[in-house]
Amino acid sequence: MKHLIVSREFPPAAYAPGGIGTYVANISRLLAERGEVVHVIGERWSGAPAQTEVRCDGRLVIHRIGEDDLPAGVRDPDRRGRELKGLKNSDFPYQWFAWHAALLAEQLIDDEGIDVVEGQEWEAPVYYLMLRRALGMGSKKAPPCIVHLHSATQFIQYYNGVPSTPCNTLMKRMEEYCVRAADGLLCPSRTYADQCARAFDVPRNAIEVIPLPVGSVEPLPREPAVWTSGSICFIGRLEPRKGIVEWVQAAARVAREDRDVRFDFVGADTFNLQATLTRRLDRADRTRFRFHGSKPREELKRHLAAARSAVVPSRWENFPNVCVEAMGSGLPVIATRFGGMVEMIEDGRSGWLARDTGVTGMVDSLAEALRRCLATPPETKASMGLAAAASVRDLCDNAATVERHVRFRSDVAARGARKSCALARSPLLPVAARSLAAEARPGGRAGIVVRTSHLMAARDVVASLAAQTAMASVIVLVCRDGSGPANSCPDHTEVLVLDRPDLDGASAWNAGFEAICGIGDLGFCLFLDSHDRLEPRCLERIRLAFEARPDAAILSVWTLQVGKREQLRAPPCPEPAYQLIGPDLTPATAFRAGALGSDPPFRTGMPRGYDLWDLANRLLLDGWSAATLPEALHERTIQDTDLAWPGASALRAIRSELLSRFAGPNTAIALDIIDNHVPLPLAAPFGYDPTALPRWQRRLITTVRDPGKAVRRILFRAHRLKR
Repeated sequence: MKHLIVSREFPPAAYAPGGIGTYVANISRLLAERGEVVHVIGERWSGAPAQTEVRCDGRLVIHRIGEDDLPAGVRDPDRRGRELKGLKNSDFPYQWFAWHAALLAEQLIDDEGIDVVEGQEWEAPVYYLMLRRALGMGSKKAPPCIVHLHSATQFIQYYNGVPSTPCNTLMKRMEEYCVRAADGLLCPSRTYADQCARAFDVPRNAIEVIPLPVGSVEPLPREPAVWTSGSICFIGRLEPRKGIVEWVQAAARVAREDRDVRFDFVGADTFNLQATLTRRLDRADRTRFRFHGSKPREELKRHLAAARSAVVPSRWENFPNVCVEAMGSGLPVIATRFGGMVEMIEDGRSGWLARDTGVTGMVDSLAEALRRCLATPPETKASMGLAAAASVRDLCDNAATVERHVRFRSDVAARGARKSCALARSPLLPVAARSLAAEARPGGRAGIVVRTSHLMAARDVVASLAAQTAMASVIVLVCRDGSGPANSCPDHTEVLVLDRPDLDGASAWNAGFEAICGIGDLGFCLFLDSHDRLEPRCLERIRLAFEARPDAAILSVWTLQVGKREQLRAPPCPEPAYQLIGPDLTPATAFRAGALGSDPPFRTGMPRGYDLWDLANRLLLDGWSAATLPEALHERTIQDTDLAWPGASALRAIRSELLSRFAGPNTAIALDIIDNHVPLPLAAPFGYDPTALPRWQRRLITTVRDPGKAVRRILFRAHRLKR
């Protein structure tokens, strides 16, 4: 078989690597050594400058893409470059990798005959590949896509105890799409598989559980004295979800009882926690808590060899690779029960599992587990280390693991690409009462309604419509100033002009739609303004996407907003609950004619810029699906006097009106998203360095007696600002 694995974290990575990079490096090598052909797409940067690298006698090929690269042979490189720049400047900058990887993956699928594609859910690296194929774009070959469940952003955010950001929200939506549209789901831990099945509303039996391979980890030699005086070693990023705060509190408590124990911390300080944690320690104990920062893999071995035990104190984990490596090196491990550690560690035999007291009782349970470790005789610790190495090598045996991977991938390849060639639908989306297929007419012409102040202002948009390739269209200009005779247009006689000085906004679009319906034979409709322009292939791409997706009534295309500063509007696919919060639409949004019916589609009285939003909500909650076509096929010129689309001034009032009008389960989800913050027990201020907070937040935390109350007030203020 020929495999393609997509991961920005493939080592050496441009940032502090984690378990994803280790897994991809191990599984790609093991598959290639077995005789499989494996292609990997990773990130190209100064530490890994080669675009292509060949290993394992040609069976492992690594392709690296940089943030300023474009795939060889790409059509229209200027526009693709503008799209790439726009994605890098978006709320989620690293989606450039998923977009770029999709274009390269399509080339590899055609040229190399890829049988199966894999990407993890974190950062959604296969999102654009899956979305493009669902909309009939890219390669005609469609190998199935497997999504490896590793660490979804929504769980990372929750257990780190941080409020949501636009970046995290967009990442979560892209990841959720990938999980629901995957042809196969793979997870190393039963615990995390259960959690994902609930969170993403997918059948639990659709998730294949295969432990991580142990890789090249071997037991390390240790001097006998290490089992008496060695350190307790934590390896991992210093972030709240790793339980680092609770662990330091528990360790500090036990350190007052045992003056000889020392603690090592090896990992990147991603949350600036080191200074905060150090300040919380007694001055006399600080030298026994040694923070080493991020270290290369070879140095990790040195720290493990000098330890009498490792610790995995996480609030939440999947199947932590650091636990595999620590046990494989011959160390017993102290761990919580919040993850796959319970599937690796046998309490009292290969490590010490803390009692399951919940997050609020972690400090006490970790302190108790640490005392049990320190009270264990040295020779018993050594035998526990041997048992840990034997058990993890049996559970994560390389040969057995790779055979299970090959069987699973072969089964997925035999089933083919079913789900990943379709739009992922929200479980909240109702099934339309009508027959969608009966009303989904891929044929027909494109109906274009343009509202304009006068004819001359519409010349550019009409010219862009006249230049469309292979798509018949009917164009209606709704003109407000009587600047031309009715039913005529100076340069394009096929354009129908309506002189309606009495109409503006949604009313003008309604009048144009009525005129189009009188002509008949419509496939879909677009509603534009005079400062819009479409790329020559725009209407044809929309038609093909509607043909590929008979269940879709709404299709947006990416928009390049041109003015003093160019900006790309590239929203995710609209979903009912998120659409009630804000419009995931671009100004160039097409609506299937069969879904609109014959009545005026727009409610009058809507503020300009919100009329499309209102119409899209009605269609979504009527059972239709929606998609965003990932290509910049539309430009809009933004003048100095223009409001950003849609104007922000009416957002709160319109949102409130929509939430009341479209009451139901989606409204409850929408309100939960608006109130998007984490439970207060996880949002304690010790998770942050106070010096990094804004002054008003520092003052609030230091002047109130109840820290929880301070956090509640911070989150409430952020909630008000977000609204």
